[in-house]
Amino acid sequence: MTNNRLFVETYLNTAGLNARSEDLDLIQDDHFIEIYNKNGMHLFRSLNILEISSYTFEDLCCRQWQHLYERPADEQEKILAAATHFFQLKEPTRVETSLPFRVIEKDTLERLIYDAETKWLVPVFRQSSFEAALTILLDRNTEALPQFFKP
Repeated sequence: MTNNRLFVETYLNTAGLNARSEDLDLIQDDHFIEIYNKNGMHLFRSLNILEISSYTFEDLCCRQWQHLYERPADEQEKILAAATHFFQLKEPTRVETSLPFRVIEKDTLERLIYDAETKWLVPVFRQSSFEAALTILLDRNTEALPQFFKP
Protein backbone atom coordinates (compact mmCIF):
# COMPACT_ATOMS: atom_id res chain seq x y z
CA MET A 1 0.00 0.00 0.00
CA THR A 2 3.00 2.33 0.06
CA ASN A 3 3.73 1.93 -3.68
CA ASN A 4 1.53 4.73 -5.04
CA ARG A 5 1.93 3.81 -8.70
CA LEU A 6 0.98 0.18 -8.10
CA PHE A 7 -1.95 1.20 -5.89
CA VAL A 8 -3.27 3.61 -8.56
CA GLU A 9 -2.83 1.10 -11.37
CA THR A 10 -4.62 -1.57 -9.34
CA TYR A 11 -7.54 0.79 -8.69
CA LEU A 12 -7.74 1.82 -12.36
CA ASN A 13 -7.71 -1.81 -13.55
CA THR A 14 -10.35 -2.82 -11.00
CA ALA A 15 -12.59 0.13 -11.96
CA GLY A 16 -12.20 -0.50 -15.70
CA LEU A 17 -10.29 2.75 -16.16
CA ASN A 18 -6.91 3.57 -17.63
CA ALA A 19 -4.38 6.39 -17.89
CA ARG A 20 -1.39 6.91 -20.12
CA SER A 21 1.75 5.19 -18.88
CA GLU A 22 3.83 8.37 -19.29
CA ASP A 23 1.35 10.19 -17.04
CA LEU A 24 1.50 7.48 -14.39
CA ASP A 25 5.31 7.77 -14.51
CA LEU A 26 4.91 11.11 -12.69
CA ILE A 27 3.60 9.38 -9.56
CA GLN A 28 6.01 9.09 -6.65
CA ASP A 29 5.43 7.39 -3.32
CA ASP A 30 5.40 10.67 -1.36
CA HIS A 31 2.70 12.22 -3.57
CA PHE A 32 -0.92 12.32 -2.52
CA ILE A 33 -3.11 10.97 -5.31
CA GLU A 34 -6.82 11.57 -5.72
CA ILE A 35 -9.19 10.76 -8.57
CA TYR A 36 -12.42 12.65 -9.24
CA ASN A 37 -15.01 11.96 -11.93
CA LYS A 38 -16.59 14.63 -14.13
CA ASN A 39 -19.33 15.21 -11.54
CA GLY A 40 -16.78 15.96 -8.83
CA MET A 41 -17.32 12.62 -7.09
CA HIS A 42 -14.26 11.44 -5.23
CA LEU A 43 -13.32 7.99 -6.53
CA PHE A 44 -9.88 7.29 -5.08
CA ARG A 45 -7.39 8.57 -2.51
CA SER A 46 -3.91 7.22 -1.80
CA LEU A 47 -3.59 5.88 1.71
CA ASN A 48 -0.52 7.93 2.60
CA ILE A 49 -2.91 10.75 3.57
CA LEU A 50 -3.33 8.80 6.82
CA GLU A 51 0.30 9.59 7.68
CA ILE A 52 -0.49 13.27 8.22
CA SER A 53 -4.25 13.41 8.82
CA SER A 54 -5.92 13.26 12.19
CA TYR A 55 -9.05 11.84 10.54
CA THR A 56 -9.70 8.12 10.56
CA PHE A 57 -9.89 5.94 7.47
CA GLU A 58 -13.64 5.72 8.02
CA ASP A 59 -13.95 9.53 8.14
CA LEU A 60 -12.05 9.92 4.89
CA CYS A 61 -14.08 7.24 3.10
CA CYS A 62 -17.56 7.98 4.41
CA ARG A 63 -17.81 11.73 4.97
CA GLN A 64 -18.03 14.46 2.38
CA TRP A 65 -15.02 16.71 1.83
CA GLN A 66 -16.84 19.91 2.77
CA HIS A 67 -17.70 18.41 6.17
CA LEU A 68 -14.08 17.50 6.83
CA TYR A 69 -12.09 20.46 5.51
CA GLU A 70 -12.19 24.14 4.76
CA ARG A 71 -10.09 26.08 2.27
CA PRO A 72 -9.73 29.83 1.66
CA ALA A 73 -12.33 30.98 -0.89
CA ASP A 74 -9.81 32.43 -3.36
CA GLU A 75 -7.85 29.17 -3.43
CA GLN A 76 -11.06 27.18 -3.88
CA GLU A 77 -12.01 29.36 -6.88
CA LYS A 78 -8.60 28.78 -8.52
CA ILE A 79 -8.85 25.02 -8.05
CA LEU A 80 -12.41 24.91 -9.43
CA ALA A 81 -11.37 27.05 -12.42
CA ALA A 82 -8.45 24.71 -13.17
CA ALA A 83 -10.69 21.63 -12.86
CA THR A 84 -13.38 23.18 -15.08
CA HIS A 85 -10.78 24.06 -17.72
CA PHE A 86 -9.31 20.56 -17.51
CA PHE A 87 -12.65 18.80 -17.99
CA GLN A 88 -13.47 21.04 -20.97
CA LEU A 89 -10.33 20.14 -22.93
CA LYS A 90 -11.14 18.86 -26.42
CA GLU A 91 -8.03 16.67 -26.43
CA PRO A 92 -7.49 15.49 -22.83
CA THR A 93 -3.86 15.73 -21.85
CA ARG A 94 -2.08 16.18 -18.56
CA VAL A 95 -1.89 19.74 -17.28
CA GLU A 96 0.70 21.13 -14.91
CA THR A 97 -1.21 23.43 -12.56
CA SER A 98 1.25 24.12 -9.72
CA LEU A 99 -1.64 25.46 -7.61
CA PRO A 100 -0.65 25.96 -3.96
CA PHE A 101 -3.43 25.65 -1.40
CA ARG A 102 -4.09 25.46 2.30
CA VAL A 103 -6.64 23.13 3.87
CA ILE A 104 -7.78 23.16 7.49
CA GLU A 105 -9.46 20.24 9.22
CA LYS A 106 -12.93 21.30 10.38
CA ASP A 107 -14.00 18.48 12.64
CA THR A 108 -11.02 17.35 14.69
CA LEU A 109 -9.59 18.48 18.01
CA GLU A 110 -6.28 19.20 16.29
CA ARG A 111 -7.69 21.22 13.36
CA LEU A 112 -4.49 20.55 11.45
CA ILE A 113 -3.45 22.84 8.61
CA TYR A 114 -2.06 21.32 5.42
CA ASP A 115 -0.03 23.26 2.89
CA ALA A 116 0.03 21.47 -0.42
CA GLU A 117 0.17 21.95 -4.16
CA THR A 118 -1.91 20.44 -6.92
CA LYS A 119 0.97 19.78 -9.30
CA TRP A 120 -0.67 17.78 -12.09
CA LEU A 121 -4.10 16.97 -13.47
CA VAL A 122 -3.98 13.73 -15.44
CA PRO A 123 -6.81 12.44 -17.65
CA VAL A 124 -8.31 9.07 -16.81
CA PHE A 125 -10.25 7.15 -19.45
CA ARG A 126 -12.81 4.37 -19.74
CA GLN A 127 -11.55 2.80 -22.96
CA SER A 128 -11.09 6.01 -25.00
CA SER A 129 -13.72 8.16 -23.25
CA PHE A 130 -12.44 10.89 -20.89
CA GLU A 131 -13.94 9.95 -17.50
CA ALA A 132 -12.00 11.45 -14.61
CA ALA A 133 -9.10 13.52 -13.34
CA LEU A 134 -6.22 12.04 -11.40
CA THR A 135 -4.63 14.73 -9.25
CA ILE A 136 -1.04 14.58 -8.11
CA LEU A 137 -0.62 16.59 -4.92
CA LEU A 138 2.66 17.60 -3.32
CA ASP A 139 3.09 18.03 0.43
CA ARG A 140 4.37 21.57 1.07
CA ASN A 141 4.38 21.46 4.87
CA THR A 142 7.67 22.75 6.17
CA GLU A 143 7.60 20.48 9.23
CA ALA A 144 7.19 16.71 9.47
CA LEU A 145 3.64 17.14 10.78
CA PRO A 146 1.13 19.76 9.69
CA GLN A 147 0.68 22.80 11.92
CA PHE A 148 -2.04 23.18 14.47
CA PHE A 149 -4.70 25.77 13.71
CA LYS A 150 -4.27 28.97 15.72
CA PRO A 151 -7.41 31.13 15.64
